[in-house]
Amino acid sequence: MDCHRLNGYNFTCKARMDKGKHHNILIVDDEPVILKLAQYFLASLPQVSVRSVGLAKEAVDLLQHFEVSVLICDLHLPDATPEKLLSGDHL
Repeated sequence: MDCHRLNGYNFTCKARMDKGKHHNILIVDDEPVILKLAQYFLASLPQVSVRSVGLAKEAVDLLQHFEVSVLICDLHLPDATPEKLLSGDHL
């Protein structure tokens, strides 16, 4: 596996994607370096679109218009817990 370093973080990406299938990934994290790092590696995968936001409220707004295959969420968001985000409750 390749290990890459960006802004002091080590990141390894090894993913298997189904051929012919497009994947939409949403990353929710209030740390800009984490968003940048994850977006950098995931966007390099074939047939992947990556969107990222810093708040749960932004994620809820985006999910109304963007079908997501994978959601990557920070456990300590400033405006909601991941459970609240996934429950569909209004933030």
